[in-house]
Amino acid sequence: MQCTDNKHFTYYFVENMKSLGLPTPTSAFTTLAVTLTDAQVILATIDKFGPKTTMAELIKATVKLERFQVVSGLYASFYAGAAIGSICIALYKTGNCGASLLDAIKLSQHHNIYRAFLIPVWVQFPSILDTSQSTRSIYIRPTKQYQYN
Repeated sequence: MQCTDNKHFTYYFVENMKSLGLPTPTSAFTTLAVTLTDAQVILATIDKFGPKTTMAELIKATVKLERFQVVSGLYASFYAGAAIGSICIALYKTGNCGASLLDAIKLSQHHNIYRAFLIPVWVQFPSILDTSQSTRSIYIRPTKQYQYN
């Protein structure tokens, strides 16, 4: 899968997260490489503690995630799903990679940031991947209520 990492990646990533009403720490997600590393750190911690762990619990468990304090009230699996979905959107806009559910699965597998819990997150919250949905900003309230079934 050939996707382009160019100077616009960060812009589109942050734009997508903002349109979902989700903050992104300024020190995180600055390039494709940093974004993939950040996603891998979040996923590795979720692997250790489980997908129903909150970002606050993950932050306490590792110093690598301290900068994510701003999203501490969210389930880590939801934030990871939104972040990885935003990676897919940004890559789609900068390098003609797809942003459908299947494309997101393929892309996340290609970059080693795929986990099985992502599919239920993306199915339950399709606006993460669908930029045309008007309900994208419903996630603006950072609470634990957003979890997959």
